[in-house]
Amino acid sequence: MRLMYSSLALGAVTGAVVAAVTLGRDAGSDSPLPIWAAILVTAGWLATMGYGAWYYETQVDELERNANYYGYAVGGGLVLLLYPVWYAFWSAAVLPEPQHEALMALLLVAALAGYLWKKYR
Repeated sequence: MRLMYSSLALGAVTGAVVAAVTLGRDAGSDSPLPIWAAILVTAGWLATMGYGAWYYETQVDELERNANYYGYAVGGGLVLLLYPVWYAFWSAAVLPEPQHEALMALLLVAALAGYLWKKYR
């Protein structure tokens, strides 16, 4: 639960920082987020993910770890297969430019599906 709560806290702080700095910005500015906010959010993300990875590896058993590895392999493999296809069709002007939000969401959904299948099959 400590991992869940720390992730929840990171999301809340990140959302608050991004909202606070973007709500007061001029619509004509060059970037939606100032560099100091990007550095702050990135440092928080890397610190939390580093701690989470270390904590996870020291606290879970090999069955849970194996289910997670399988899920990440499914999600990562799907993105590795899909991105070049999407990029090729974008280059041919058939599809819109690949969107990083869509690829990240696809990775997370596929990883979760792989994890759940491996854990509860």
